[in-house]
Amino acid sequence: MKTTLKFYTSQQKADSNGKFPLYIRVLNKRGKAEGRINIPSFSEKIAALFDPIHFRFPKEYSYLNDVISKIELDFHDFLRENGDNIINFSPRQIRDSLLKRDVVEKQSLIKIMDEFQQQVYQDINKSYGTKKHYKKSLKHFRKFLAYTNKEYIYADQFTSGDAENFVTYLISELPELNKQALIKASANSVVKNIKPLFKKLYNNRIIDRDPFSELKVRFPSPDIDRMAERQFLLIKNHEFNNPMLDCYRDIFIFMCYTGLGYADLYSIKRSEFVKDYFLDGKRVKTNTRVRQIVVKQAKELVDKYENDLSVLLHNTVMPFRSLSKINKNLKTIAEQTGVDLVLTSYMARRFFRQTIANAEVHEPLVVKSLMGHSAKGMMDQHYLIVTNKMLLKAKNKLENYFNELDPSVITSNELYTAIEQ
Repeated sequence: MKTTLKFYTSQQKADSNGKFPLYIRVLNKRGKAEGRINIPSFSEKIAALFDPIHFRFPKEYSYLNDVISKIELDFHDFLRENGDNIINFSPRQIRDSLLKRDVVEKQSLIKIMDEFQQQVYQDINKSYGTKKHYKKSLKHFRKFLAYTNKEYIYADQFTSGDAENFVTYLISELPELNKQALIKASANSVVKNIKPLFKKLYNNRIIDRDPFSELKVRFPSPDIDRMAERQFLLIKNHEFNNPMLDCYRDIFIFMCYTGLGYADLYSIKRSEFVKDYFLDGKRVKTNTRVRQIVVKQAKELVDKYENDLSVLLHNTVMPFRSLSKINKNLKTIAEQTGVDLVLTSYMARRFFRQTIANAEVHEPLVVKSLMGHSAKGMMDQHYLIVTNKMLLKAKNKLENYFNELDPSVITSNELYTAIEQ
């Protein structure tokens, strides 16, 4: 598209004094930028005399025509000085040059990224885990810029083509860099953390187009192993010869009863929790609030370890064990109970989510409260609160479900036989 300059005055939009300003409109690269000329505004009568074809007022208003002529002259000088390079200028840059606006010194994209990362670190609403993921994503992005010799480019020089190349870089194996390829799900997580940076630049008018706005990393949803009810009961009811495995099994079962992740489980202080067995805190990973009244089956496990040395020392709900040891011993538990799954602590959280549905707890905000999921974007979050009565009702449904699921007459051996059949 040819680079053009136009002038106009809006007879529909008066300023605060009831008068009308004069504007310019610059068109280039299929984009446009508009700006108000820094001269006194005029009456509606004068505005009506403006010729939108020749961009001039009648001769008696020559002072206005002189301003227009000066800007037109500057525009032609700008075109002549930049020649074929004019395509590299945004309409906003040309407009600011013609209006003699103060041009802020441009920063390199790397410099802007450093400032963005610092802002993420200082955001008290972001959890430690979220900040860690941002740091990792920005590290990938810096390495990409170095690999493509774009370390010193400005933000407005990073194109949508560069964004697509970044995804290709993430999912590619590069032996010369000792870089392994990311799966598409991981690449999507990285891109997801880079997008807010460019969205912010676009909103602040530092760039004219967000290069990531239409970019999507498509990947198939992986099949996830889920623990069935009978497998849960096999683990829960099995009699181990090793007391150590009993403890690891109880930690896992408690997580099945509550849906708590590993970090969330050990962030709870027993001294506060055992008063009424009411969970009201924030998830360590996402800083999202989780609220629930714990079922009696979970209370029994908490009471079981009341005098445990690790519990007394750390003031935790369950005996403290490292995540690596939990997952390692869960594999042993799965093997000894005949559960054909790669058992992990996170599987307990998935099991709890399925249990909520099986127990017919369907109120969306209650489900999100039990799981600690964000309710952002839900209309009801502005009008509805999750009351203790609602949580108690959910707790009773879950307790009844667990009671029906685990009749005391059934042994783990009988359950295993049933599975085999």
